[in-house]
Amino acid sequence: MPGAREGALAYAVNRWRTVAGVAAKVHESMGFVRSADGTIATFGDPERGIITEAINDDGTIAGTMVDKKYHGSAFVRTSDGVIKFINYGNARAVAINNSGTVAGSFADTKAHGFLYAADGTFTVFDMPHSRFTEITALNNKGAIAGTYQKRDYAYLAFAGTP
Repeated sequence: MPGAREGALAYAVNRWRTVAGVAAKVHESMGFVRSADGTIATFGDPERGIITEAINDDGTIAGTMVDKKYHGSAFVRTSDGVIKFINYGNARAVAINNSGTVAGSFADTKAHGFLYAADGTFTVFDMPHSRFTEITALNNKGAIAGTYQKRDYAYLAFAGTP
């Protein structure tokens, strides 16, 4: 990875073999997109760390930028380089489907799952009677999967459609 002094990590690949990942430099990380033809574009903010988590077939990336106080801001980066933040608490985006819906979690007094639609609709998802809920996967049909912690501190997995 050009300019990466500490290495590069690939986190996601779409059906067109476009790869999204993180290039690490000393005290800094930048996101990258590598097209199947080898073209590489980097993006990010030098004041924030970045984690690229997912890429859909349109080349839209979902991930999280983290500031120096470890506050996360979920983001979506379109294939033309436009970054839009999902400003809802301390948020982390982990999945994106081909409809542009993003899944992740955010925290206020506890962690909640969320779905963020391409039109900007933000939907909170909590498992009943849970201490926290995290959505960790989303497919192209809208099915989600994740984990939650019950009030007795037991961890359980879930899957379904919200």
